[in-house]
Amino acid sequence: MRLGTLVIAAALGTSAWAAEANRMKTSDVTLCMDAIPGASQRWPVEMMTSKIFSAIGVKLDWRNGSCPAAPNAIKIAFAMQAPAGFSPGALAYARPYEGIHIVVFYDRVRRMHPSRIDQFMAYVLAHEIAHILEGVSRHSTKGIMKANWDGLDGFQIVCDSLLFADEDVELIRNGLRSRGVTLPAGGAVQIAGR
Repeated sequence: MRLGTLVIAAALGTSAWAAEANRMKTSDVTLCMDAIPGASQRWPVEMMTSKIFSAIGVKLDWRNGSCPAAPNAIKIAFAMQAPAGFSPGALAYARPYEGIHIVVFYDRVRRMHPSRIDQFMAYVLAHEIAHILEGVSRHSTKGIMKANWDGLDGFQIVCDSLLFADEDVELIRNGLRSRGVTLPAGGAVQIAGR
């Protein structure tokens, strides 16, 4: 009798686990990033950017260089210098209404904090990826999506504690839905590649 009860309990547990796994499946959005100028490895920046998004339940996976013809692909490129005419404080730009392209001005990010360039690059990427995912051109009064980071924000970047404001989390989730990404009931979202 006990063995039968154990078998039934195991079967129910397995069914519950399978149901949870199915509930967590999502559609993918591909992130494709060119080589970072002057960096021998990309993975530290990718890892830090992924950690920022994992805090809001979004999983990022990366592809090297050019993207396949995927409707939800986000393409990240680097310019060694910002073109003439860009605001002196701009570190990068995204095209949120187009929903595909991000360009990072490497020289400006490097000047922010040369000894912590990977951390600052990760936060710049998080900011620009959020613009694309939100699908609107706007900034917040606090957090990662501020138009201009101040000294306290820079300190939080170095401490890896600058976060998305609540309104940005909601906009990212709404933007993912409009991009056709299935949002599971549990809240985890996957943006995948590689």
